[in-house]
Amino acid sequence: MTKIITKISGIQLKNFTDITVSVSSGHVLLAGNIENQSKRLELIKEVWKIDGVENIYNEINIGFSPSLADRADDLLFETRIKNRLLFKSGVYSNNYSVDVVNGNVYVMGTASSFQEKTTLENYLNEMKDIKKLVTIVSLPKNEK
Repeated sequence: MTKIITKISGIQLKNFTDITVSVSSGHVLLAGNIENQSKRLELIKEVWKIDGVENIYNEINIGFSPSLADRADDLLFETRIKNRLLFKSGVYSNNYSVDVVNGNVYVMGTASSFQEKTTLENYLNEMKDIKKLVTIVSLPKNEK
């Protein structure tokens, strides 16, 4: 994660805080907003140069920068989802990072078993207030 953030900070972006980065076992999620296609392409190329990156999930929108109110709404929604996962039986919430960007929910991590992955995904899919859900959940090598 540190290597990725260092690489991104070297790119001349209009607003670095518009990009959210999550990393789990070599999988990198990039979500947020960037000013144009060439900057998005530059960002992706730079992240691919980092040792250990196996996959990049590109969820970056072009040309849209959220307002302060939109960011606050995302943060509040993210907190609500994290709290729901904290109390969900069969889901070890510490195994996952939750990000909300532009109202879209991104959950990334490693499930301890196939049952936990299924429980997590079904639980999230039942939440009616999630417009778009992206889950990037891997399993331990012995569970696949």
